[in-house]
Amino acid sequence: PLMEAELVACGCRKAPHSADCSADGTVAYAASRFVILFQLGGECVQAGYGKTVLVGHASAVHTVRWLPGDAREENLFSGAEDGDLIWWAKQDATWAPAQTLSAHKGSVQCVAALQGNGVALLASSASDHVVNIWIKTDTQSFSLHASIALGRGFALALALAWLPDTATALLAVAGEDTRIALHTISIASPASESPVITRVASLAGHEDWVTSLSFALLPEGLILASGSQDTYIRLWAIQRGVDAPTTARLSIAERAEAQLIQHRFSTPADGVAATPQQYQVSFDALLMGHDGQVFSTCWHPPCDGTQPRVLLSASMDKTMIVWRPDEESGIWVEAARVGEVGGNTLGFYGGLFGPRGEYILSHGYQGAFHLWRASAPGPDARCQWEPAVAPSGHFAPVTDADWDSRGSYLLTVSEDQTTRIFARVRDGPGWHELARPQVHGYDLQCVASITPTMFVTGADEKVLRVFEAPATFLETFANITGVAHTTPASRAALGASVPALGLSNKAVFTDTIAQEVISRPDTNDRLEGAVLPFAPAVLAHPPYEEHLLQNTLWPESRKLYGHGYELLCVAASHDGRLVASAAKASKAEHATIRLWDVATWAEVGELPGHNLSVTQLAFSGNDQWLLSGSRDRQWSIFRRENENPLAYVPHTAMPKAHERIIWSVGWCPGDTAFVTASRDKTIKLWGSSGEGDDVTWSLVGLIAHMEESVTAVAILPVLVAGTVVLAVGLESGATHLIRSGPSLNVLPWTRVYTAPPASAHAAHVTRLRWSPVVTDSVAHLASVARDTLVRVHRVSLNSL
Repeated sequence: PLMEAELVACGCRKAPHSADCSADGTVAYAASRFVILFQLGGECVQAGYGKTVLVGHASAVHTVRWLPGDAREENLFSGAEDGDLIWWAKQDATWAPAQTLSAHKGSVQCVAALQGNGVALLASSASDHVVNIWIKTDTQSFSLHASIALGRGFALALALAWLPDTATALLAVAGEDTRIALHTISIASPASESPVITRVASLAGHEDWVTSLSFALLPEGLILASGSQDTYIRLWAIQRGVDAPTTARLSIAERAEAQLIQHRFSTPADGVAATPQQYQVSFDALLMGHDGQVFSTCWHPPCDGTQPRVLLSASMDKTMIVWRPDEESGIWVEAARVGEVGGNTLGFYGGLFGPRGEYILSHGYQGAFHLWRASAPGPDARCQWEPAVAPSGHFAPVTDADWDSRGSYLLTVSEDQTTRIFARVRDGPGWHELARPQVHGYDLQCVASITPTMFVTGADEKVLRVFEAPATFLETFANITGVAHTTPASRAALGASVPALGLSNKAVFTDTIAQEVISRPDTNDRLEGAVLPFAPAVLAHPPYEEHLLQNTLWPESRKLYGHGYELLCVAASHDGRLVASAAKASKAEHATIRLWDVATWAEVGELPGHNLSVTQLAFSGNDQWLLSGSRDRQWSIFRRENENPLAYVPHTAMPKAHERIIWSVGWCPGDTAFVTASRDKTIKLWGSSGEGDDVTWSLVGLIAHMEESVTAVAILPVLVAGTVVLAVGLESGATHLIRSGPSLNVLPWTRVYTAPPASAHAAHVTRLRWSPVVTDSVAHLASVARDTLVRVHRVSLNSL
């Protein structure tokens, strides 16, 4: 194919019920308007290859759920902010929406699914205070059969299970009233008739919102696990018969509580049970071990047809606990505890078992996945849990990206206040996040790679920050990618840490270097106040999330002051000698472009020319020209002085070059032409004439008039059969490739490729970047957008 995805990196939605794992180990999670699928297993869970992106929702996806008991794992459900549910079906290895279920008038919060007895059941809750019950027979689509009105309440969690040996399903609904409502759904025969829904119990005991429910079928009957914001987990037994449960193992207080909350109900005769069945619900156990809200409870999947008595819980206290009953006393105890130590995260929203219980997976407040692998297969109480590599990505809009000069890694910055490095691993085609060099306190807006071991970022503050690679990163990067970068030994710190209440990454040196630094008063502050844990380590595998959070920071080597408002864009010259930056501006005096000498980090120039904020800066390939585009609809070109390679002077300005804001600019190979892209939906080509000091720039013509605002453009740095290839990103997230003819002046250029929805973005494309290295007629195009996704596309130039 002309263009295929190598990297799709994004975090999971920061909420409960946003991820689910199927019986074959396929994990589905919500990210922006997409449902993302990846496979557990093997040596790594790759960030790019193996991921499937499901496109169909028109708004943000809130919840996903597999249809349990589906041996082929071909049915998945997702609910979105606009109230729509989509039933996804897989046919011939391709996923597609089988049906859109539209009944809710508010955002869908959670979904429960069940199949058996010739039907499939689906329960959905939303912010419209309603729980809808959908039913599908073997030959029909899902149809709405009943609704349960909650008054002014909300359903925060749902769970479905079949009562044993009956055609009656049990629906558990947890709300913000601290109670759990149980409803029976008696499937009529024939199944096309409406089911009979009866509320049979209201379980009290929790002292705060109940946020998680999960059923398991044990030999003695059903058991329901409920997790709450009161930090406790309660187990409820649903057993056949009318006798009181055995309470010999309970304390006096627990026995009294169990007797007080006991409920009894009956189910009618149906196609499976010939006579009415009697059931009782009783409190079974109280699990205390978490210090924060419990947002997830998940039972171990069945092994060889037997349901293990193993429960996984995830909490905002940054831990997951594996619970199992003690072999002698039967009391539920903590068998294992995993999680984070330190860092700046806020805990877990969800916890999942792998298909055979060999993995446990969590997702948390920062959208990150944490994965652990069991040392022994099956529900072994003595197994150890070891961390494993999991996918990662930004969890807020991604604002900028840049390749290093050797094309060995991609830098991205985001409004999640992090800078991340993605690279391809040496053994295999997978991409991974290899470092998180900056974890900031402001939303990051721009980034530029100066050299392979140095970059600069700008955020919603007035300061540019420069970072240099530590020794541990360089060694780890070489081990994982096979690409070696070097930095002067005198500047190679071991790593970095962040001081208390600080924003700067302070260098951490080896003992020898540290003594030398302490002896120099001007650099003494580098070692003061480092409080976050830092464990220097050289890895041979992609880092785990815990390592990324704390041990991959780059030392901040310089702060650049001068701008009066928040930074918007930054660019570095190709020779690595100069950095140009611009900030937000509503007046000409603040819309200047500042130049910085990389050798001394002194400000060496201030270039006027715009009246409003500059949106993008671009140096020509030979660094002779600096191009800028602005909100004032004007582009400006600055020329480097022959006598002073660090000085640029205004050369040409084109007022009203477009009718609307200029969002993006880019140079054509050869530096004799450039393009500008605007909110007015047009892409224009500008060319030069004359030589030496007599060069002039003027409009060549219109390259393309797109369907909507053009927000990003990038030009392949090499010619393809004498033609220019232009990548275009639009406000909707669409991505196109446009190609010139043998002569640039033949307009308009030809659109040669439009990315399908599964390969495009779902929101404003903020930046497109071609890798500076093209090998074997293969190029790599990076795209980032406000939908939180980072994509790297492999482009076959021979297929253009």
